[in-house]
Amino acid sequence: MEVAYMPLFPSLQNIRLADIWFDQLTTLTPFLGACGSPKALSFSNTRIDKQPYDYSDSEWEVIAAGRKLISFDLTGLEALAVIPICAEEEDFIVTLVEHSPPAKLRSLTFESFTYDGQVPCPISTMEKLLQLAAPSLVNLVIDPAWTDSSHENQISELFRRISAFPSLHSLTLWLRPNHQAEELVRALPAAPNLSTIVFRIGFDPDDPDYSVSYGGEDDDRKHLDKILHDAFPWGTSEPLKGLLKPNFPLLQRIGFHFWPGPYVDASDMHFRRGLRRRMERMLKEHLNDVGADVEEYLEIKWLDKNRNPVAYSRTTGKPPWAFINPSWNTEEPRSQTTRRIGRCWPYLDPERQSPAQARVNPVGGAERI
Repeated sequence: MEVAYMPLFPSLQNIRLADIWFDQLTTLTPFLGACGSPKALSFSNTRIDKQPYDYSDSEWEVIAAGRKLISFDLTGLEALAVIPICAEEEDFIVTLVEHSPPAKLRSLTFESFTYDGQVPCPISTMEKLLQLAAPSLVNLVIDPAWTDSSHENQISELFRRISAFPSLHSLTLWLRPNHQAEELVRALPAAPNLSTIVFRIGFDPDDPDYSVSYGGEDDDRKHLDKILHDAFPWGTSEPLKGLLKPNFPLLQRIGFHFWPGPYVDASDMHFRRGLRRRMERMLKEHLNDVGADVEEYLEIKWLDKNRNPVAYSRTTGKPPWAFINPSWNTEEPRSQTTRRIGRCWPYLDPERQSPAQARVNPVGGAERI
């Protein structure tokens, strides 16, 4: 059915396959063949079975024998994302790129569903894709949420088998309450042109690391505090800058990007400029406390649900989309008022409080906006 409609989109360049189930790889390749030569391809919870459950072994052998891979073209592919796959035929991505090798794969993304820690793909698949892309790779994104100690060692060994990433400009790692981001940076092979390292910090209520109730500023601050104290300082007395600059001499930006989660339209973080400033100040103060010495490289951004930077209004501090009223709230949140927001009262200067305000909102009970 999908193949029949593909001629309607002759200029299609970006393909995202999410929450879809193919009974065999030979049912996926006709779709890819009808997509022309895509530039970007993403697999998110894409399932491919070796054998559908409603066929016996003998029945399926007859059917599978009559099926062949339909020709498709991935030679122009520049970006590939695996978030994650869910397949019995786990190496199907390797089969695809070996059948039609991308000439210049510039971007690779390996992420997991943070709420179940599912491995995005086998380590062997990751290694083959990284080996293929190494000469031309410009952007690499890895979420280490799924790495236990065994996976961590495997990835370190994997990177050691790659001689270099000569074209890599940007590395993005998710920060978790552990030292996995540090281990991945230390294991990274030579990347002489790396200019940007980004650490993403998520506030996804489905994430087991985010073991607090959703919606309260106190919970968000505790989550951020735990990540920062567990992730930094890295296992040395040397400042973060001193660790990164010798290995990456062209480093110009060290980014910290906040992601309020997949339910971002209903998240009040994007509508509370004061809250964002408090979170950013927490980050800066912690980096200063541990002597990171990265002020000249520091970049702080907030991401939308698609993990793209948000351009807030300079006047109101709000995002470009409308606030969606969730069931637990009745109005758009306000940033700088004397009204209680969630479970946190804005700070009021004691010299500016009225007696009534002092009774309702004792000074020192919350942070300054």
